[in-house]
Amino acid sequence: MSSQLISDCLRRAVSEIGARDVYADRTFSQIRSMAAALGEFMKRHGATRLHQVTGELTVAWCLSPVRGPDGTTKDPSDGVVRFRQWTARKLYTVAADLGAQLDPDLASGDPIPANGPDTPARLLTDEQLQQVCDHVGAAPPRSREPLLVALMLAGGSADEIPGVRARDVDVGAGTVRFVGGNPRLCALDAWSVAAVARYLHTHPGIRPDDRLCVEADTPHDRAVMSVTNRLCRVLRQAGLASRAGLSARSIRLTAARRVLERDGIAAATRFLGARSLDNTAAAIGHAWQHPRDPETAIAADNPMGSDDAAESGAAGARTAGAKR
Repeated sequence: MSSQLISDCLRRAVSEIGARDVYADRTFSQIRSMAAALGEFMKRHGATRLHQVTGELTVAWCLSPVRGPDGTTKDPSDGVVRFRQWTARKLYTVAADLGAQLDPDLASGDPIPANGPDTPARLLTDEQLQQVCDHVGAAPPRSREPLLVALMLAGGSADEIPGVRARDVDVGAGTVRFVGGNPRLCALDAWSVAAVARYLHTHPGIRPDDRLCVEADTPHDRAVMSVTNRLCRVLRQAGLASRAGLSARSIRLTAARRVLERDGIAAATRFLGARSLDNTAAAIGHAWQHPRDPETAIAADNPMGSDDAAESGAAGARTAGAKR
């Protein structure tokens, strides 16, 4: 295994990280880009096999210059160095888990900061979620902001929301179908039903195959970034810009936490369309251990159930935007 190509090893590690579905889409995209850059750096410096990877080369990559849009190079910021180091450690760790003879400690140096990508997104309080719903509820009728929040509260990710078409939403039944890696039917709470219904009412020309949240010709990567950026703007405009750790994922994970508190970890995993209960627990900062009870263990090992599109409950016992 020590003679394995570095490029193949990094490619497998990236695929495994993507399959675990722990990180936000933007973070995973950065990991993928960083992995490619690390592999190219190693190749340029004569290291193409695992046994040629050294701590010195890894640290040299972390500290290597960055190239700007105009082609000029400059020293990387401390943040870039730390993220490169975190990425190298993550790639090496996952590669070792997959059987590669690669020591994660080769990515040595200063400790990774506590607010790195492995830190779960900060969840919203009930009051903060109310602020978000009140803010988008006051948006112009044709705005997509309430629609984006509604789909997040139903369990959709920034990667899934751009793919939602008019035919995927059933206002009467209060459901939305997400397609992609883990297709599932999720419930819309009363506030979200009203938000979706208002959007459809103000866009009478929408056809069943039309995408609701982005323009038809928007490339997927750009659509994911657009959804993320607009939701981050919603958080800022709702007065939450000063809350460290909040991101677009905070809305979705807050809803998942409500499902967990009401129906348990397996239900929260179905709600998120996550690949494992461990990933769900990590994403929402929930301390969880695999159950020893046989029947519970069977459910835990198969959180998505046997159906192609598992049904998922609404975000919480209370309507997300309901006044208390």
